[in-house]
Amino acid sequence: MASVVSNVDPGSPAAQYLEPGDVILSINQQPVNSVSEFNKLATEAKGQTLLRVLHQGSAAFVVIPDEHGE
Repeated sequence: MASVVSNVDPGSPAAQYLEPGDVILSINQQPVNSVSEFNKLATEAKGQTLLRVLHQGSAAFVVIPDEHGE
């Protein structure tokens, strides 16, 4: 199981990389098996964040910059 993106804050660093319906498989190489696990891992992430995302049927790694664009 993973976590499905339901919405993306248009002002967030993730907005240019994620869209509703994408499935987040991992955060910083830690598997995401539930929404609560996603929330925990997302909260713990510092700086750039590596996501493995299922987007339109294809899995890809995406690097989300921190809030400063780094």
